[in-house]
Amino acid sequence: MTLPFEHRPIAGAGLGLRSPHYADLMAGTGDVPWLEVLADNYAHGEGLPLWQLEGIRERYPVVFHGVGLSLGSADPLDSTYLDTILDLARRFEPAWYSEHLAWTSSGGRHHHELLPLPFMEETVQTLVDRV
Repeated sequence: MTLPFEHRPIAGAGLGLRSPHYADLMAGTGDVPWLEVLADNYAHGEGLPLWQLEGIRERYPVVFHGVGLSLGSADPLDSTYLDTILDLARRFEPAWYSEHLAWTSSGGRHHHELLPLPFMEETVQTLVDRV
């Protein structure tokens, strides 16, 4: 007997959700235990990708992963971005949310890169304060 996804544990190897997978997953033909969703791809607006994610979420458990919080930056956290991610998480109820320990913005500009963190005590304290 297959349990509804609400009762399946998040275990084993999941699949990173990409647009080529949508049709099979929406049809329920994908045999994967869970999906990793790049939250940043769904955080800006409505439309077809969010509608597709809703259909997929009805069939599969999801976890969210993010790249845009810029936890290692000296800039203040972007509260608008954080609110958007929180709204998305409330809507889709992922089992968990993970984020890259990197910096992706500085001086109010987003660089669209996962930039490495300096190996310094100050960096550790910045991450502790943000997390």
